[in-house]
Amino acid sequence: MRVVDLFCGAGGFSLGFERTGFEIVLAVDIDEARLRTYEVNHPSVKVWQEDILKLDETKLPKCDVLLGATPCASFSLANKPDHRTEDMSLTNRFLQIVDRIKPRWWALENVPPVALKLPWTRRPKILNAADYGARQIRFRMFAGNYPIPQLTHRSWPLARRGSQVIEGCLFSKPLQPWLPVRPLLANDEPFLGRRDYPNRHGESYRSTQLPCWTVTGTNRFFAISHIGEFRPLTTKELGMIQGFSADYKWPNRTVAVRAIADAVNVETGTAIAQAIKKVSEPDQIAKALVPSIAEAA
Repeated sequence: MRVVDLFCGAGGFSLGFERTGFEIVLAVDIDEARLRTYEVNHPSVKVWQEDILKLDETKLPKCDVLLGATPCASFSLANKPDHRTEDMSLTNRFLQIVDRIKPRWWALENVPPVALKLPWTRRPKILNAADYGARQIRFRMFAGNYPIPQLTHRSWPLARRGSQVIEGCLFSKPLQPWLPVRPLLANDEPFLGRRDYPNRHGESYRSTQLPCWTVTGTNRFFAISHIGEFRPLTTKELGMIQGFSADYKWPNRTVAVRAIADAVNVETGTAIAQAIKKVSEPDQIAKALVPSIAEAA
């Protein structure tokens, strides 16, 4: 199936769909540094540097899936209240494009407060990346026309063996416990700290046997060794926490940290892609059978 990724950023949403076998036919972003990062890591994908507000949607290639991760800074709780402008112009423009080109599937990602600004018909849903195998607790809103992916992980003790009911959904497969961030750290440190501690939950450090805090552009994590030495997390480590591969190519650290923080978590994107693929497979099989039936007749 063909995918167009608007607001592609560093490529997290695209990567999740690529890993599931989708074809990314176009990626669009206005930020040159992020678009170059995308281009270096996805050399076969056509890219456009465009302002979505001025984009002519009639020139977009035909696609089965339209993706978008509109900028979240104006709503993000990581920013001070007086810096939250609640600008919906780019989100509304994305929704306008959805209504005009009418893709079969579409998904819009942003921070949870944006859900309050959308009508229920847009089907906003809050998903946590840790519930889909990410080594990070990351709540994000995903609106759109897509099947809600089935959870694969859950915090202990909610992750138990056998069928279970969680949030009104029956799961036939046992859920796995949330994954720890520790395997992604170069030196196997036992704790993470944060420069802006204590956070709003009063948490100044965290065991690396748990998922990491949400990676954002404003917080600064550091690893704490067994003997109490501190070091900042590397760009590579932050990227892997967001689901990017260890060999993903990043620009200078200043640009990279913000791009990583703003990216769609790859594991969550993969889960959505797998859910779409699962419900679409019967249609693909039926299309493949039509010529055979015609030939037999």
